[in-house]
Amino acid sequence: MAAPSLMFSMLRLCDIARCEAPALSGSRPVDLLGTSRGWQSIREVLEKIECGEFS
Repeated sequence: MAAPSLMFSMLRLCDIARCEAPALSGSRPVDLLGTSRGWQSIREVLEKIECGEFS
């Protein structure tokens, strides 16, 4: 069984993936996973967050 903190993180990620994201033009990340362009958009946003471009 996964550690409680890992389980919480996985559940939180699922919640986040189902929320509209302004950085993705209001799209939900889960809705973008079906196309390579969608994956690319998500990856670009995550890279910007990692570099501190979003607060």
